[in-house]
Amino acid sequence: MIRVENLPVSVFEAGSGMPIVGRGTLVQGRLEVVLHDGRVVGFDLGQVDLTHGGASGTMFFLKARDHGATASVDHPEFTKNLRSAADGALDAALDSFGRSHRSRIGWDRIALGFVLVTAVAFLAFVAALPGLMRDSVDAIPRSVDRSIGDAMIGTVAPDVALAHDPLLDAAVAEIMARLEPHVSHDGFAYRTRILATPDVNAFALPGGQIVICAGLLARAERPEVVAGVLAHEIAHVTERHAVRGMLANLGIALGVRVLLGQIDFLPGYAQDGAMLAAMRGFSREEELEADSVGFDTLVAAGLDPQGLADVFRSLARIPGTEMPGMISWMSTHPQHDERIANIEARIRARGGPAPAPMPVADWPAVRAAADRALANSPLSR
Repeated sequence: MIRVENLPVSVFEAGSGMPIVGRGTLVQGRLEVVLHDGRVVGFDLGQVDLTHGGASGTMFFLKARDHGATASVDHPEFTKNLRSAADGALDAALDSFGRSHRSRIGWDRIALGFVLVTAVAFLAFVAALPGLMRDSVDAIPRSVDRSIGDAMIGTVAPDVALAHDPLLDAAVAEIMARLEPHVSHDGFAYRTRILATPDVNAFALPGGQIVICAGLLARAERPEVVAGVLAHEIAHVTERHAVRGMLANLGIALGVRVLLGQIDFLPGYAQDGAMLAAMRGFSREEELEADSVGFDTLVAAGLDPQGLADVFRSLARIPGTEMPGMISWMSTHPQHDERIANIEARIRARGGPAPAPMPVADWPAVRAAADRALANSPLSR
């Protein structure tokens, strides 16, 4: 009886474009995944559609026919173990993968020879291109950012997965109204959605679309914690981190067009290109910059920046949020302790008394409403 434990697995739930990291156990006929929030998702190997891909060509995707979730796994021994665990149900798909992988290796060797011949001439240009692309963002109108965010929002936060509650909407709007006048750059229209997922998180799309997870509202002990997260996410928007990442990922031909000022193709490229940039996540430097800019926004708004440090304390108590997994962007993030130390050093350097608490009416009622939204969410059924 086969049993392989502690596999790095990410799960894309039906109706959601955001991955949830977990650890999987492969047993005879089944893959059981424990997500970082404690939920368990099971995949019957006789009732999954198997595909493979990824940058390495070795990533497997198992989509459950019954509940629609998809598990992605990239592990060197997974092919052999999956074949044994599936009892023949996936042999045809795995055989097809083996043939295409061997073919790919052959073509990769041919391509490698060609690349080695031509690489010297282009080495300096290619090495400099990502930086040139990232720096060219100032030449792109901010309306392009909005086009990108609008193209992505229906995928990462579909209407069916949203929490519709007047109390939650009013609380988020009150916090945003406190922050927006003190944002360092104008030109963006901020729009918020509350996603009915238990993750203690929020994320921003280019142009000002901001998605707040109901789990953050449910677990935040005071509104300053949510304000700290939103100030951080607004900083990703104002510093245009996602667009810079998208430009850094552009191919040479498209990159030259940007450098020449030919940007008419960007809205059409937006959804796939920005989604790849979002999956890659922000770099360590970008995350620390967003912490710093968000800190300045909180201080300018008269809010306690300790709330920004508190959210990282909350995340540190959730298993899996600080461990690198198969999703590469996680390993680029600074560790929680480092971010807390940076923020609190700035608080000490600033000195003076802590700002007065933010007067969001009946915060316990807001947290209770978030709990109800999670209990009624179609994602939890």
